[in-house]
Amino acid sequence: VVCAEKDGVCAEKDGGHVTEAVIAQAVSEVESQVLRECVFTHRRRADGRTLNQLRPLQAEVGLLPSAHGSALFTRGATQVLTTTTIGHPDLSEFPGRYGFPGETKRVMVTYEFPPYSVNEIGKLTPGRRELGHGALTERGIRHAVEMRRDRSLRVHTTTTGSNGSSSMASICAASMALLHAGVDLVGGPVAGVSIGLFSRPDPDNPGETMYLVLTDILGLEDYLGDMDFKIAGNHHGITAIQLDTKLPGLPLGVLFEALDASEPALSEILDVMSTAISGPRADANVPVYYEEEIDRALDRPHKSLMMELTRNTGVEMRERNGRLQVFGIPEKTEAAREKFYRAVGGLRVDSEYMVTVVSIQEYGAVVHVVAEADGAETDTDESGFASSFQREPKEGFMHISDMSKRFIESPLEVVEVGRTYRAVCTGQEPLTRRPTFSITRVSTSRYVEDIDKKTEAQASSPS
Repeated sequence: VVCAEKDGVCAEKDGGHVTEAVIAQAVSEVESQVLRECVFTHRRRADGRTLNQLRPLQAEVGLLPSAHGSALFTRGATQVLTTTTIGHPDLSEFPGRYGFPGETKRVMVTYEFPPYSVNEIGKLTPGRRELGHGALTERGIRHAVEMRRDRSLRVHTTTTGSNGSSSMASICAASMALLHAGVDLVGGPVAGVSIGLFSRPDPDNPGETMYLVLTDILGLEDYLGDMDFKIAGNHHGITAIQLDTKLPGLPLGVLFEALDASEPALSEILDVMSTAISGPRADANVPVYYEEEIDRALDRPHKSLMMELTRNTGVEMRERNGRLQVFGIPEKTEAAREKFYRAVGGLRVDSEYMVTVVSIQEYGAVVHVVAEADGAETDTDESGFASSFQREPKEGFMHISDMSKRFIESPLEVVEVGRTYRAVCTGQEPLTRRPTFSITRVSTSRYVEDIDKKTEAQASSPS
């Protein structure tokens, strides 16, 4: 006789029709009774552990050398591989951009639970469970991460094997991956553990219920048990909790007992994690971000120039409100910065340059920058980078008042088209943004002497 008694339903092999669902329900009931009897009578669990014993723990970092940070955390048959990527601050999520309320998210967690982690096949499509576990993992580590405006953090966790508490294992792995990427965690790394509960009527006290709290529950204990209390925290306190229960209510004392049981468990997990990594990695080769004011004597960089620099240097560069934003690996950012200033002209106020007069107007002359005063010309660098902006001559303007120390009526008195002069960059025109030059401000130049002599000769010659 196969009997499944639940909600007043009973089916017998001889008298009624027995379906697969009824058999599965009956087996589940028997498993629950056997497991509860083992826990309450022998204080032993399905895998032979005591009630407060953790599964074997293992922690490792640096498995993926190409990632900014990576970590692998194993607890029994549950294993999670996590990577951390440091991105540009503009890659943060702005809920207000889409009309939803909320603050800017600079720490974003993606939780992935592929079917193969539980020996199944199927599509890798996120559902409510994955979204919920990802949100819990994000809450667990978010308060330990220092919120800085110069970066965004993307943490991706992949469950490679699961037998319960994969979300708590994700918190452990995420903390180690952040430290491996050089991210400082306030209060140290964060660990997570699931506390379970079994209950049954007290045979000695009718109407009363007996409770037993279990530390680090298995998938079977989660399925057949009465509670899954997820607790995340570090040595300084709790960062996130989530309670799932199948009972209509829980005594407050049970929750206190669960919190008490989590403290030594979290400490033991943190000790194992510290053997792999105890603080932010000092030699982490991760991107950095900085801003600086662009010299006002330079041309306003075009978007196409920024795209070309990013493509050729691997460093992300942007210009916003007159400020240069650079994001990339430290050893590459300085080289990219130099290429940027070469591409936009590389002109610095109060520096000397060789300029060639290309046209003369009534109040001044249009000039092209040939090279710096020391003779260094702009050409292709050692990396093969040769921007189209570099190959075009840099156009500037020289006012008539900057051509001679004496009063002159026309630029033709001192300068000639096609001739090259040594001049000082004095600034930038407000409207055209062309750099302006002055010959009179050159400290030592034979051209200044030649111009003065030419002016004197023209002034003394008979009209």
